[in-house]
Amino acid sequence: MYFPQHQNYFVDDYCVLDLETTGLKANSCEIIEVGILKIRHNQPVSKMDVLIRPKKLPISAFITSLTGITTEMVINSPSIEEVSYWIWDFIGADPILGYNVNFDLSFLKVHTTKHTPANSFLDVLPLAQIARPEQKSHSLSAMTSLFHLYQNTHRAIDDCIATYQLYTLLKEELAGNDTEAIHQAIYDFKARRRQQRQASKR
Repeated sequence: MYFPQHQNYFVDDYCVLDLETTGLKANSCEIIEVGILKIRHNQPVSKMDVLIRPKKLPISAFITSLTGITTEMVINSPSIEEVSYWIWDFIGADPILGYNVNFDLSFLKVHTTKHTPANSFLDVLPLAQIARPEQKSHSLSAMTSLFHLYQNTHRAIDDCIATYQLYTLLKEELAGNDTEAIHQAIYDFKARRRQQRQASKR
């Protein structure tokens, strides 16, 4: 499964993706919720929000406390295999946009192996880092609080809405920058963060 990075950071038609999972590692953890928000001409037009029954139950108390998703909520839900084609039919050929989107894409790559799309992807996290480099935290919750946007709740579709609103705002702020300038800004930002981490260890 191949996800090329999108050449243009600023698009008007795309799908926002967010997954809730049983942990952080795609090879050993599972998807328990899929949220997708389809955007056309910068406006939401439809959504997909489905709970997924993982192979391993029960859902841990930690994940339930984080997401609010319980074992009882997913026990009668479809498996990821049952909704895999539904997910990709909904996304179609759209660019996939997310917050730290590589995390979500890694789970799709492992758990929806019957389909091999070549969708491009866009990550909103670097845009937030560029727009507000002084922020100590660039988590989605921190950024939506900073801009007084929709408050994500660690539920998939809520996080999609929050990501869409944040992307819309950041796109307006950064639209004057071309792709090369953004790549350079991301590189410079990461370099400064590495230097800061190294300095803190001395």
